[in-house]
Amino acid sequence: MTALDDVLAKLDGARQSGSSWSAKCPAHDDGNPSLSITERTNGDPGVVVHCHAGCTTEAVTAAIGMTVADLFDAKPTTEAKRITATYDYHDAAGQLAYQVVRYDPKGFTQRRPDGRGGWTWNLQGVDRVLYKLPELLAADPTTTVFVVEGEKDVEALIAAGYMATCGPQGAGSWSKVSAVAVDVLCGRDVIVVADADDAGRAHARDIAASLHGVASDVTVVEAVAGQNDAAEHLGAGRTVDEFEVIASTDPTTNGEPLDDWIGRESNDSPVTDPDDGQGDDDGKPSSTLELVDWPAAYDGERRNDAIVDGLIIPGRWTALGAPGKVGKSTLELAIGVSISRGFDPFDQTSRDPVVVLYCDAEMGRLDVVDRLRTLDIKPDQLDRFHYTDLVPKLDIDQGAARLLATVEAIGAEVVIIDGINGFVEGPENDDTTWRHLFENAIAPLKRAGVAVLSADNLGKDKAKGLRGSTVKVDKPDAVIIMSRTDKGVRLTTTHRRTIDYPDQQVLVIDGLDGSEPIRYRHAESAWPAGTADAVALLDDLNIPDNWGRGKVRERLANERDQATPSERDRYMVRNDLLVAALAFRKKRSHEFKVAS
Repeated sequence: MTALDDVLAKLDGARQSGSSWSAKCPAHDDGNPSLSITERTNGDPGVVVHCHAGCTTEAVTAAIGMTVADLFDAKPTTEAKRITATYDYHDAAGQLAYQVVRYDPKGFTQRRPDGRGGWTWNLQGVDRVLYKLPELLAADPTTTVFVVEGEKDVEALIAAGYMATCGPQGAGSWSKVSAVAVDVLCGRDVIVVADADDAGRAHARDIAASLHGVASDVTVVEAVAGQNDAAEHLGAGRTVDEFEVIASTDPTTNGEPLDDWIGRESNDSPVTDPDDGQGDDDGKPSSTLELVDWPAAYDGERRNDAIVDGLIIPGRWTALGAPGKVGKSTLELAIGVSISRGFDPFDQTSRDPVVVLYCDAEMGRLDVVDRLRTLDIKPDQLDRFHYTDLVPKLDIDQGAARLLATVEAIGAEVVIIDGINGFVEGPENDDTTWRHLFENAIAPLKRAGVAVLSADNLGKDKAKGLRGSTVKVDKPDAVIIMSRTDKGVRLTTTHRRTIDYPDQQVLVIDGLDGSEPIRYRHAESAWPAGTADAVALLDDLNIPDNWGRGKVRERLANERDQATPSERDRYMVRNDLLVAALAFRKKRSHEFKVAS
């Protein structure tokens, strides 16, 4: 489906006239059709919407549950997400409270009615309820209730003739609905179906612990070997009687006592007691190590091009350091909001939007709102930008677990940690503090392919770099020092473990005098000598402007392999020049001058 198809499907009564369409504007009380819809003729393919009554593009798209980024067609080189299912959550009165949306490739998000026939894509201020709550309340109280991890499992059990429920955001989020569950499931027989993985079992433990002593009986089960969850178990032709009993309050079952299981699982939880490969306290190995699937790993490397060249890279931790009052928080906000809306932060070219989690220990929400206003950002432009100033301590297990659960719940692809010293409980000069933070929080995010950008203060001796332990320099994939110039800022890479990071980037800041919204752009001097030759090579090879560095590197390697010995050097392009050439080609319409 193109962006045009998507927009027209969401507008009632759209009529075509020549090469354009007209419809009533959904952003205001429109008596006569004042909204025009036309396909883009310049730049990236997509659609332009224009309200002749003056409504902004952001207001129009928000009114139909879209963003400005959704007005561009999905790029052919990127696997586009499509909605495969929606799950309605109703309150006790039967009113729609919110919806969980499932995508292919697999992913989830949540949205709530905006009161105007559209959607707001977050659950801020909404009380969480159990899935199928009205049906639970109306059911015979003697009916056994299955509690599972996700809506697909609920639907599978209901289709098989059973009563089932779950919470809205998967593993690690049961605390958001536990109070409702205690009220609704009090005195009932409950069967908790654990997904057959560490996160699933930890989630089942949370459910069982909250209902133990409240429900009449609590039994924890898993799917038969080879199946991961209730839906797969039933889909394989198995029955509920064939679930494997793990633990129960019923002594007649084959499972261990629920009290013992909850206590043991709590002590052995992968969050509170990570498996170090040395085995449990009894000296026996607890599990085998996870081994890398090489073909999948190589495919992943080819897909994981930078989200922001030289700064935001999937599965990488970028540590940004600066003296006070240089503007690192405003830069991070500008980057986070831009990529969540589907724009490059430095040239505003379109890209696939990503979900961002911004954790703030520096400013606080009042300052953040003020800074967002200087960037000319409105509330309806922040659907994919999630913010918190409630600071978890990431060097302790519980704080890291909260962060990881939140990332999973909202599907965050980028985590920004502003003021990283505020996210630790231990001494900031102690190596152990930062090793714990890395092992508990950063390393799991990297393994999940999440990009991490942290901000830190320089010490009194700015030549020594980041303040505190040397671990803060050893563990990040890059350390970038930010300094002021007469027209903006300079980003200088001092440490790196990958060639993805250039030596230096120079940014000009427009709007510092308040005459216009603050915007960042690359300075002309950002193009190193040799960029023009690299651009010409990519043009000669007809490489599309929207290709990422990984895919271009693969193409250059193929060309080099096929070239004669005398021509091979032509396809050997330094990383900094390749990054610059890719950026320049995206920005070519801005007529930047290339240093030759």
